[in-house]
Amino acid sequence: MSESLKSFPDLRGLLAKYNMTFADLAKVIGKSESSINLKMNNTVGFSLAECKAILNYFKNRGEKEVSADKIFFDWMSTIVDKEEAQ
Repeated sequence: MSESLKSFPDLRGLLAKYNMTFADLAKVIGKSESSINLKMNNTVGFSLAECKAILNYFKNRGEKEVSADKIFFDWMSTIVDKEEAQ
């Protein structure tokens, strides 16, 4: 993975916006903080149920523009685009 782009930047941005920690996110999806660390570092994937829970959580907080693509997938295409450009 590219050193300059952390995994899940939009999700990290939402966490920062709402002053949430990985421990807080873990509570949203019913997992441990260590599990969230693995997921946020793209070592272990998010399940569909976890993605839905995260999306619903932020939509309920008023984030109308939040989408699965934006949070979970768009950052990956950025990495691929950068690697192809090299």
